Amino acid sequence: LISGGGMCGPRAWFGRFVCKSFGIPTWGVRQPGHAAMSHWTPSGEWTICLGGPNWMKSFWDGRNGVDFELETRARKCGQEEYERVLWLDCIAAIQQETECRSQSPHYDTRNIEERFWSELSLLQKRALAASSQGRAARRLLHQDQVTTLVDLLKRRERREARRSCDNDGKMIIPAATCAIPRESFRKVLVMDSFISGGGKQVHLRDDASISFDVSVPCTTSYWLSVWVVIVHAQVTHLRVMVDDGYAKKDYEIRVPYSSGEWVETEPIQVEICSSVTNTFHVSKMEPSLGVTIKDFVLVPV
Repeated sequence: LISGGGMCGPRAWFGRFVCKSFGIPTWGVRQPGHAAMSHWTPSGEWTICLGGPNWMKSFWDGRNGVDFELETRARKCGQEEYERVLWLDCIAAIQQETECRSQSPHYDTRNIEERFWSELSLLQKRALAASSQGRAARRLLHQDQVTTLVDLLKRRERREARRSCDNDGKMIIPAATCAIPRESFRKVLVMDSFISGGGKQVHLRDDASISFDVSVPCTTSYWLSVWVVIVHAQVTHLRVMVDDGYAKKDYEIRVPYSSGEWVETEPIQVEICSSVTNTFHVSKMEPSLGVTIKDFVLVPV
C-alpha cells in the first residue's frame, strides 16, 4: 500500500478490505477526483472515511451517495416494511423509469409521468427513514471483536527511550533520543512503536537527518548496525558521518527492503575516538519514500 505511493485508490480499497475482514459492512465511495470509502458503525449509521463527509458529492457504481445513505436509514424499519419500497421499485423498472438513485443530474427535469413510480419509491423511503430516527440498530456489533488487536497493541508496556550498555561494551542508542536539527524538524516524525517493548521510533523523510553523541574510554573500532523498517523496494542508504571535533569520517549503511518488517542492517566498522565526544550524524542519501529507525547498535570489534 505505502510502497505504491499511498494514493487514494489503494488506500480506499485496503480500507474496505480491512473492514470486511472484521465483518464490518462497507460501501465504496467515489468523489470528484478522489476515491474514499464508507462503513457501517455500531450506532447503525454509515460514515465516510478517507474523504469529505458529503453524501451529495459521493457515488459508487452509478449510485448517488444520498440515496444510499437514505436507504440505510430506511432499512432500519425492518425487511417487512422496506418491501413497500422494493415493490414500488419493481413497478418503476417495469415502466422503464430512470431510478432516483441514478447519477444523472437531469433526473428532476424529466416529466412526472417518466418518474412517477420512482418518486413514490423515494417518498416511501424518506418516510421510513424519518420513522426510524432514534431507533437502535437491530444488529449490534461487539466492540471487542473489532478493537481486540488495537487494544492488545495499546496495552503493551511501553518503555521510556533510554540508552543501554552491557558488560561487553555493547551500546544501544534509541533513535528517539537523537537530536533533530532545526532544518529537519518537519522531515522527522517521532511516533509510538508497537513492537515488543514499546517505546518510540523515528521516521526520516526526504533529506532528513538526526544525530547522537557517543563517548568511549579508549579509542577502538565498533560494529555499527541499525534496526530499520522500510515498505518500498527502492534502494536506500544511510549516510553516517562521525565527527570527533578534530576530523570527520563518512560511512555508508545499506538499508535492505524489509517488506514492512523490522530488520537489522549489515554492520559496518566505525572508528570512535576516546576522551572526546563523537557525534554521529545520520541522514538519508537518496530521496526515497522514507525509512523508519528504532535503534542504533554499537558493538566493540
